[in-house]
Amino acid sequence: MNNLTRFDNDGIEIFIDNKGNSFASLSGVARMTEKAPTTIKRLAALRNFELHEAQIDTATGKKTVTLFDEDQILVVLKKYNPDRLMQFAKLGIRTALHQIAGFEQKPISVQLSLEPLDIYNLDAWTIWLLISEIYWRVTPDKVDFDRFNGNDGLATKEEVDTLDQRLKNLPPMLNHYICALYSIKVNRWPDKAPKEFYIKSAMQMLTNPVLVEQAQKFQSQLDRTQLPAAPTQKQLA
Repeated sequence: MNNLTRFDNDGIEIFIDNKGNSFASLSGVARMTEKAPTTIKRLAALRNFELHEAQIDTATGKKTVTLFDEDQILVVLKKYNPDRLMQFAKLGIRTALHQIAGFEQKPISVQLSLEPLDIYNLDAWTIWLLISEIYWRVTPDKVDFDRFNGNDGLATKEEVDTLDQRLKNLPPMLNHYICALYSIKVNRWPDKAPKEFYIKSAMQMLTNPVLVEQAQKFQSQLDRTQLPAAPTQKQLA
């Protein structure tokens, strides 16, 4: 399958193609049902599901994932998690009743993002929040506040919570990639180790073809879901 956009919310991996058809990975369906992937695979075999497969890029290379389409997801939820199936039904019942009644409602234009986000041009504060978010995520109970930049420490959990939600969904390695890119650009480095060490590590990361491709795909996805920047006064003149 091609032209799939991947989304990951709380471990539930969703894929949407360019026609709007939705799929969930085997691991995503397992998480939705709170069952083991082997249990889901067994049910799929018993029901003779014709499952789809797709190749996705990960930090360690390409990976083949098994995908369940919308109808198959409903069958699995009916069997193993009817409460979640009811949640899905509530989301769709209004549309179904409108179709039966022949009622047409004009679609509302939804603005997914009022402000464009460019991962290649983030400000210093956002980069600092990204760095802090990594270590709060890895060690939520105890963070080494002096690990970066001398005694400047890390941003607090409350400050990290203000980070743009789109950036909170970054895979850790892509998060590191963006921070390394910023450090190279502004020539700013932690002072607890030789500068040459950090520069070498950053350059190795920035020349990693997998991370380069991931960054490009992430930005392309952002570009498809955000509004263009408003023209400046100079551009309007």
